Order: sequence, then structure tokens, then C-alpha cells
Amino acid sequence: MYGKLFLIFTLLGFFIMSQQVEAAQFEFANVKQTREPINVGTERIVSTQQNAVNLGETKSTLLKDLNVEVASDVYSKKDRHVLYCPKGNYIVVRNRIFLTGPDLDKVSEVKYHLHPSFSNPLAVSRDPTSNFEVWIWSWGGFPIKATITTKSGQVFEKNFDFSFKSKFEEAQEKGIPQSMKCE
Repeated sequence: MYGKLFLIFTLLGFFIMSQQVEAAQFEFANVKQTREPINVGTERIVSTQQNAVNLGETKSTLLKDLNVEVASDVYSKKDRHVLYCPKGNYIVVRNRIFLTGPDLDKVSEVKYHLHPSFSNPLAVSRDPTSNFEVWIWSWGGFPIKATITTKSGQVFEKNFDFSFKSKFEEAQEKGIPQSMKCE
């Protein structure tokens, strides 16, 4: 009788211990998950997984928001000409996607999620000297999601409705040189 009770309590104890180990592994697994922000209404709240990753930081160093925005243009100060290529009934234009804003010095990397029709729909920049720019060739508009990682490891998302038409027309009005380049 005591042997059976001992066996039952031993198995029960092993079961309880295994559940605690699984719970600890589950919590640890959450820390390794993607560190994406959670949008609640108009506020941006960094997820609890992100806070767990930044345990070494004090609460005051974590950013509630990142004051940067995604922007686009068809030329840059360094590259003051517009490249285009006629393709049937439409024109493909080279476009610059980049960040602007006072918190640029806090950014370490930007991943621009482009339209899935691109051969490589993920464009990444780690270059703060060019405002984390990437250049793409496009003929239309589409939404872009930018996943922005700060130097402290926080991750923020910014959405941008990309369209080059108004930027192309502005460049024409400003007299920015245009060159046809088809490859």
C-alpha cells in the first residue's frame, strides 16, 4: 500500500516539476520572440518581450515612441537627378526611401517591407549618414512598413503610403535633371 502511494506521489511530484520547467521554458521562449511593437489605438506600446530583452536598462531609458518618419523622394542632395525608364504604358522611376526626424541618432537599422511583387521585398539599411536610405525602382504606389531598431534594441514600426507621382512632378517643377536609364 505504502509502495503504491509512494509511486503515486513520486509521479505526481515529477509531473508538477515538469510543468514548472515547461513554464520556465515558455517564458524564456517569449524573450526570444520577435520584438515588434503592439499598436493600441494611436499609442505605440513596446511589447513585454521587448521589455524583457532590455532588462539591463532602466525604465526611464526605454522610449515610448521614436520621433522619426518614413519619407521618399526621386532624388537626393548627393544624387540630384531623376532616373526613369518607360515601360509600355507606364514609367518606372528610381525612388529613395529614407527616415527623417529628430531621433535619427537613436536608430541602428531600418527594414523596409516593400510590396510582395518585388523580387526582394525586404530592403535593409544600417547607414545613418544617408538617413537609412534605400533606392528602389517602382512604377506605382503601395504601403511600406518600416521596422526600425534603436541602438538600445527597441523595435518600432512606422507605416508609409508610398507614391512617387507627386515627387516626380515636384522634381520636374524644380528643374531637377532627368535621365532615361533602362537596364
